[in-house]
Amino acid sequence: MRTIEKTVWERSERQKLPIFLTGAPKTGKTELAIASGEAYCGGAVYHSCDDEQVKELAAEDRLAELIPDKRTLAVFDGAERCDDVCFAARTCADMGYRVAVIGREKPKSGFLVQTVYSMHFGEWLSLCGEEALAEKVKECYQMNLRMPARQHAKLSELYAIYEKTGGLPEVGARYLSTRSDAIVEAKRAEYLSACETLLTDGDRTQSERRNKVFASVPAQLRKSNPKFMYNLLGKGSRASVYEEVVEELAARELVIRCNLYRDLKKEDKSFFKLYAYDNLFSACREGAIAAQLHAKGYQLGYLEGEEKMDFLCFKEGKVIPVAVSCSLYAVRNYAQRYRPEEIVRIRDANFAREGMIKQIPPYAVFCI
Repeated sequence: MRTIEKTVWERSERQKLPIFLTGAPKTGKTELAIASGEAYCGGAVYHSCDDEQVKELAAEDRLAELIPDKRTLAVFDGAERCDDVCFAARTCADMGYRVAVIGREKPKSGFLVQTVYSMHFGEWLSLCGEEALAEKVKECYQMNLRMPARQHAKLSELYAIYEKTGGLPEVGARYLSTRSDAIVEAKRAEYLSACETLLTDGDRTQSERRNKVFASVPAQLRKSNPKFMYNLLGKGSRASVYEEVVEELAARELVIRCNLYRDLKKEDKSFFKLYAYDNLFSACREGAIAAQLHAKGYQLGYLEGEEKMDFLCFKEGKVIPVAVSCSLYAVRNYAQRYRPEEIVRIRDANFAREGMIKQIPPYAVFCI
């Protein structure tokens, strides 16, 4: 079971609101909604908004006719293809029916809106049937314990597969059953195609710009300096043209924007890095880490210079510095200047502790 299932359902029941799920393609929104219905309701019934009957009944505000009873969760998938479904679903909820809608554009009110991200590694271990290993990782992280050598080796191997498959439920399950790299490549192509469809609407010029920015993310991250550079988008590409596009992609939950900080309180939005929500697309260590940190609700930034820090994780007035590729020299400089309670340093080695520097392997990022 994914962590989000129980949280979303409990909030929905408490606030007496229907659920609206959104997020990048292939993150398991439909599966999550159906699983929630089966776990917390009397089951689930699925309807596609491509169905002509759904469109007709939604237009007449009669969606309740498709819901067998008030215990069952009704899932309506593809709200962007049926203009009336959100209004009609809200009516059903007011009548006491349990409803979940899946779509791109978030409704302004009347729903509990939840973005669905790729699985973090702890959830992915559950997919593998390794729940006990996930609990062991949490224990080692919280207690600053070393992971037994055999378990460390196994977790490192599983994490490499997790990175390769992007934390996507379907891709992970298919790869684990076949161990076929061809399946991963096919799913990567499917994901990119689905994103291109999402980005191609409205003005043609703006659609082309969206796709150009999005498609450039992996190459930008592979540079020695992964700072996003507009001039790599093509001749004549300028911030004045593409800044709005970057903001739109972030608002659509397709990229994570990570701005430069000159110090912990001075943000410089003119310099930033972009990560894909799904690491199947960006396919890099830093991207997988960014996706997991963002999914936990952290606003991400970074520092350059002698106190370089790959990620500054802001939440509730606190900041957690996270080092991925920066040197131990930079980490110690950061510690000396800012005196944090703790710096998380991610290395392929086992758990360790040196003063305020907490070393963890990549497979423990979900614990931060």
